Amino acid sequence: MGSHPDFWFSRDGETGDYLSRIPLGEFAKKEYGASYITVHRGDMHALQIDSIKPGTVHFGKRLQNLVDRGDDVLLEFADGTSVTADIVIGDRWHPLQDP
Repeated sequence: MGSHPDFWFSRDGETGDYLSRIPLGEFAKKEYGASYITVHRGDMHALQIDSIKPGTVHFGKRLQNLVDRGDDVLLEFADGTSVTADIVIGDRWHPLQDP
């Protein structure tokens, strides 16, 4: 699923010109003690979704409160429901994205 690039290239967003070239490959293994691997975002999302128990991802919810209780996290939603979780991954609400 992943690839082992030899370099990381940065480009100018308008011209496409190369701005920098950072060595990876064998350099990364030596410098960081591990390979640098790239994975397509869609493949990573599919792997994550396929790895979790059905019914544990909730869409269309509006989080009102989040309480880190040490051993778990309590999530309280605007519709009055609540759940606990071992880990929470989310996106911050932004007023320009909410009607």
